[in-house]
Amino acid sequence: MSLSLSCSFRYPPGFSLEAEFATDAHVTALCGASGSGKTTVLMLIAGLLRPRTGGIQFGDQMWAATAKRKFVPAHERRVGVMFQEPRLFPHYNVQQNLDYGFRRRSGDAAQRTKAIETLEIGELLNRSVESLSGGQKQRVALARALVSSPQLLLLDEPLTSVEPALQERIADYVKRVAEQFAMPILLVSHSPDLVEQMAERTFWVKEGFVRA
Repeated sequence: MSLSLSCSFRYPPGFSLEAEFATDAHVTALCGASGSGKTTVLMLIAGLLRPRTGGIQFGDQMWAATAKRKFVPAHERRVGVMFQEPRLFPHYNVQQNLDYGFRRRSGDAAQRTKAIETLEIGELLNRSVESLSGGQKQRVALARALVSSPQLLLLDEPLTSVEPALQERIADYVKRVAEQFAMPILLVSHSPDLVEQMAERTFWVKEGFVRA
């Protein structure tokens, strides 16, 4: 399913973003230095920010069109988001974290089972979040995004909080998700090596401008 953006955004006092691109790849990457605007693009797509001008469309769904004063809020977009930090609930165990994502979006039970199997976290379900390694937390956070049955998966620097020795393994899990689940993935990264390894299509973000 295709994703297209042609919009602008501005943070006071001086940062502005101009994003214009379209992709129908299974895995698309936004690559650029820290502070270039990558995460801002991700938040615009997720519905966590509202564009100043222009529009955002996913398939036949118009999520934002400022000329028509149309804006679909985040909870109506069926977008799964995994942020740079896992953001798991520390007072819940792994199973309870997954259940939260499942109930919040009325997820599909078969997809929950598939996410647990694909990411190999079955043996972690009764573990406390605080007892997990960085790589395990990332896998659980990715599973929680999947159990809500999203149409689109957004990953913000998925390997940043993972120790270097495990980064390639987590990258393999992300590629496995792309193969096993019928949904496009958009990932943000500052690492050209990661982008080359994982993405079919790459857009470069530099000082608030997005270019193919």
